[in-house]
Amino acid sequence: MSVWAAGAAVVGAVGGAALSARASKKAAKQQAESTDRASEIQKEMYDQTRSDLDPYRQAGTNALGQLTGFNPQNYEGNPFSFNGSSNPAYSSQQFVAADPYQAKEPYEAQQFKFEESPSYQFRKQQGMDGIQSQAAAGGGLLSGATLKALNNYNSNLASQEYDNAFNQYQTDENRRFNQYQTDDARLYGQYLNTENQRFNQYFNQEQLNQTQHQQAFNNWQSQDNNAYNRFTTDQNNRYDRLMQLANMGQSAAVQQGNAGIQTGQAVANNTMAGANALAAGQVGQANAWGNAIGQLGTVAAAYANRNTKTGGTI
Repeated sequence: MSVWAAGAAVVGAVGGAALSARASKKAAKQQAESTDRASEIQKEMYDQTRSDLDPYRQAGTNALGQLTGFNPQNYEGNPFSFNGSSNPAYSSQQFVAADPYQAKEPYEAQQFKFEESPSYQFRKQQGMDGIQSQAAAGGGLLSGATLKALNNYNSNLASQEYDNAFNQYQTDENRRFNQYQTDDARLYGQYLNTENQRFNQYFNQEQLNQTQHQQAFNNWQSQDNNAYNRFTTDQNNRYDRLMQLANMGQSAAVQQGNAGIQTGQAVANNTMAGANALAAGQVGQANAWGNAIGQLGTVAAAYANRNTKTGGTI
């Protein structure tokens, strides 16, 4: 092998090694940069995902805080009241009767006074006038005979008129007593009618009041039941809404955690891939220079053998 051929072989080996080493280094660098960029993109995606999920996670955190201190309120409805009464059961009013019937003043019979009888007085006066007129005509108006005649007349008249007067007195008294009883019975009947009307009005009013009271209680009970159901539903809805927000926040937190794990694994894989690429480039450079050195050795050996055979002539 001539010196020129050996030199050409050396130059070719060194140049090829340099080009191969450079290409391996460039490829490894590009691959490492690509894995770094991939890691940056994945980190950006993770940050964006975390930012998108953070409102839901925060809402869940707030709801969880409210759930921790959630204390259902006790229902306090409006108490029943109707016409000033809070008793659900109607309390009847006691009927107040009027004072017992008082008859008018007891019947008082008139005293029998025979001398005051109008009939007796009339006949007495007529008889005395007649006797006195006759006595005066005879000139003996003030005589004892006249006085005796007057006395006898009065005695006989009294005897005759007493029975008639007493019978008339009894008749009048019976009539007056019957009229007294009739008037008293009429007044007592009016009293009974008035009391019956008052009791009927009281009874009808009590039935009306009881019906109105029961209707008012039924209406209150229905409204109170509806209010209690609305209250209970509202309490349940509040708890359910908070629970849904808490579950949503939990899900967002889990998704953020999973995204972080996946991003971490991806970045770790990219880092390993970049390191492997750099290592492979270094190995490629070493192999290129190793091959070049091997080729140089081969050229040197061939050149030495040739010199030996030719006696050292170049």
